[in-house]
Amino acid sequence: MVFGGLTVDFTWQPTMMEDTRAHDENSSSADPQGAVVAHGAMDVMYSLEGKVHGKKIMINVTVPDLDHMELGLTLATVGSFDSRDLFDYTYRKESEGEGLVQDNHRGGNGDRQGERVSKSDGKYKISIEKYFSNDVANELVVLEVVLSLLHDVKSDEFSMSLGG
Repeated sequence: MVFGGLTVDFTWQPTMMEDTRAHDENSSSADPQGAVVAHGAMDVMYSLEGKVHGKKIMINVTVPDLDHMELGLTLATVGSFDSRDLFDYTYRKESEGEGLVQDNHRGGNGDRQGERVSKSDGKYKISIEKYFSNDVANELVVLEVVLSLLHDVKSDEFSMSLGG
């Protein structure tokens, strides 16, 4: 990462989750812990118990407590047949003494369930856990991180193969 003090942990693991879709190609369902599972229109692999194979994607971003900043996180799939944004989140801190808050007015694409912002030892930690069926997140995902300061913008991308 090219930003001083900003770290990114970006991992995934296979998972099984209940599939409660009513055959709506862009609906959501809940995983066993209650998080929202995104579904798409492509083939879904089912087990005999009515569960769907999927991926749990975990993102932890740590950023120093700066006076003014905007942090953007965008997760997108990149596949042979389909590429799309899974979420596009923005966090802002506009002045000293304020906290880092979710900006729901800009870049709010995606359900914010499974997301947590905390502060400890002069740093903010954004933790995101999202569940996606294999038809949505199958081959490759890319996380774009953009940090905007008063007179500077830094960005970086992280790609992760999902073994699809």
